[in-house]
Amino acid sequence: MAKIKGLPASPYHFSFYSTDCREPVHLHVKAHGKEAKIWVQSRTIAFNKGFRQHELNEILRLILSHEEIIIREWEAFCNPTPPQDSIGENP
Repeated sequence: MAKIKGLPASPYHFSFYSTDCREPVHLHVKAHGKEAKIWVQSRTIAFNKGFRQHELNEILRLILSHEEIIIREWEAFCNPTPPQDSIGENP
């Protein structure tokens, strides 16, 4: 599980799971024993366990306003760029 960097403080914990990297970009959101999975680009809810509609609306608003950060973090987590060897260095 990876916590997403660069999002503002909120009562919600946003994360990715490495086992989900083959799926489209999405977030797992947790708070106070509640949990949801949200597809980022379509901003649809895959599942919701306990969040009320006004909480989901706030979560979706946060996703929309930080979509670029979320996608960048997903790519870094799911498709990390391997370090490149320095040119001209001898092993």
